[in-house]
Amino acid sequence: MQGTPVFLTAMISSIIIAFKKGNIKNIYPMFFVIGGITCFVDFLTTPIITLGLPLIIYFLCIQKQTRLDIVKIIKIIATASINWLIGYALIWFTKWALVDALYGRNLIETSIGQIFFRADISKCTFIATVNRNLEPIIMNITVITFVTFIITIIRLIKNRNQIGTTKEIIQNILPYAIIMLMPFVWYFVVRRHSYEHRLLFAYRNLLLLLAGIPLIALKITEKSDKQEKILDKEKKN
Repeated sequence: MQGTPVFLTAMISSIIIAFKKGNIKNIYPMFFVIGGITCFVDFLTTPIITLGLPLIIYFLCIQKQTRLDIVKIIKIIATASINWLIGYALIWFTKWALVDALYGRNLIETSIGQIFFRADISKCTFIATVNRNLEPIIMNITVITFVTFIITIIRLIKNRNQIGTTKEIIQNILPYAIIMLMPFVWYFVVRRHSYEHRLLFAYRNLLLLLAGIPLIALKITEKSDKQEKILDKEKKN
């Protein structure tokens, strides 16, 4: 049950974005709100998925409408991540401040000490933390990668004359490649916490990796926009 609140937050946010087909006037305040809600309902389990999953859905929607260049992709991810982090940190600090003001328990100092404790890098290495969290789902990753590889080969053969340029492929896969790295950034920053709690919940951050593998393969083998337009014209003629 401890993972349910963040999963529901991620799914509900993703459904809202999908329902609107990514056509949200300003997506960044939404990520600010998502970050705040995540902090309120979470017990420091897998908060990063409430950032990664909605971002994946947003890019899937936007890429159907327009082609984003590399700079724009990085700007969207960076700005959304900063807004999410501000929302998360603001609610977290507000909880400390309210408890301090109402009960005088010196919670701010205690909480800051807990941050350094959970991010302690002296007790375990980054590689050890990553390996420890990969262990519970290594079979899942292997199966998904194998099945994705087979499907990718089939799609490459089928669409061999319609695949986009190298630049188009990079632009297509870049958002998902960056989002796939988010769990590893989390493991680097919150290293001790992720090392000690990998079987309880920390390994679930790798949901973003499991989602990213097939998406990248899909985007690599996707038909070029130009080729699709040519095919549409030929069908009309």
